[in-house]
Amino acid sequence: MTLASYIDYVVRFSSSSKYCPLFAILLLAKTMAAVAETPSIECDGQKYSFENSLFGATAKKMAIVEWQDFCVSENPETLSQELIIRDEEIWCLSFHHITPNTQPLARQSWMLNTAIGTLQITDYVRHKSGWLKQSQKRIKCQMPDD
Repeated sequence: MTLASYIDYVVRFSSSSKYCPLFAILLLAKTMAAVAETPSIECDGQKYSFENSLFGATAKKMAIVEWQDFCVSENPETLSQELIIRDEEIWCLSFHHITPNTQPLARQSWMLNTAIGTLQITDYVRHKSGWLKQSQKRIKCQMPDD
C-alpha cells in the first residue's frame, strides 16, 4: 500500500465511521513517521530496505531491478525464517530442517545494524542439546546516497 492510498483509506475510514477523526490523524501521523524513518543500507553490493510501522515490520532486498521480500522462506518445509526488527538492528534467523517434523539441524543468523553499518552472518550446527558456532563473518555496510 502506497502512502497516498493509505492516506485516502484513513480519510475515508474516519469520515465514514463513528471513530474520532483525532484517532485517524494520530494513526496517520504515526504511519507517516514510520515511512519517513525507513532505513536503507547497502552491504557488499546488496541493498536492503526496512520499514517498522504500526502494522508490523517489512524487509526487502534489491534483486536486479525490483525489491523482493527479505527473510521469507521459499521452501517452508525445510527452512523456517523469522524477521525481527529492534531499533537499529534487523535480524533474520533461519532454521534448516531435514524434514518438516524434525528439529532444525543448522541455523544461520543475519544481523544488520544500521547504526554502525555492519552485517554479521553467523552459522551454527546442532551439537548435543545446543548450537555450535561454525563460522562468523562481518561485512562493513554503508547507507546509500539517495
